[in-house]
Order: sequence, then C-alpha cells, then structure tokens
Amino acid sequence: PELPRLQYSLGIGYTKLSRNSEAIAAFEKELRLTPKDFTTIFYLAYLHEAGDDLSAARRLLDEALKLEPQSPEANALLGKILMKQGKSAEALQPLESAVLKDPTDPDKRYLLARVYQTLGRRQDATREFAEVQRLKARQLETDRARTPKH
Repeated sequence: PELPRLQYSLGIGYTKLSRNSEAIAAFEKELRLTPKDFTTIFYLAYLHEAGDDLSAARRLLDEALKLEPQSPEANALLGKILMKQGKSAEALQPLESAVLKDPTDPDKRYLLARVYQTLGRRQDATREFAEVQRLKARQLETDRARTPKH
C-alpha cells in the first residue's frame, strides 16, 4: 500500500525542482487515489499552465473551482490563463476576486494591473502597479530584517 499523500509530496518536490513532467506524473497518480482533492487538481492545472497547455490547465482548473470556488490561487490562475488566451475582459472578475481575498499578494495584483492596462483602465492599472511596488518593497524589507547579520 502507498503511504498517505506520498505521490502528492513527490509532486511538490518535483515542482520545486522545476521537474514539471515528473511532478505531473506524481500528481496524476495522487489524483487516482484521491480524485476530489483540490490541491492536487490545482497543482496539475498550475503545471499545465506553466507548460502552456492551456486547454488541460483550464479543464483541471474548472474542476478545482467546482470544489473551492472562492480560492484566490485558483481564481488568479484562471485569470492568468484567460489573459494568455487574449480574453482580458473575462479575466477581470476572477482576478478581482483573487485580489479581494488575498490583497497582500503582489503577483495577483500585478496580474490585475495588467488586465486593467489591457482594458484601457489606466487609473486602475496605475493604482495596482503602485500597490505592487509598495508590497514588493515591504517584502524586501521583511526579507532583509530576517537575514542574519555577520
């Protein structure tokens, strides 16, 4: 018998090592064991998007969003996929939802700023880009404060 979540853990490890095809294989094995696991489905969608297999990513993401429709990560990934497909107007709602749920994530805010920019909403884009800069600067300060002084 398999150890609980072994394939999931392998998938995470392979993802961190950028060994995406091995990560996908591990997550697919995990999905056969736990077919309704949101995080496994999400990671598969994430990896397919990273590999530009947008149709597989979208299919998996739709499945993940049925399980957790409010997930900021899943909504942000949906927005990113829609942007890559040239569907900026459709990307707006999931990205606004993602930022509303996770307002301190600069990556989500950056995606939203790009959508605003594409849609010609210059003031909104400028505001979001400024917020991205502020959040990144704060993140850098926090990282520096944690670095031990020699």
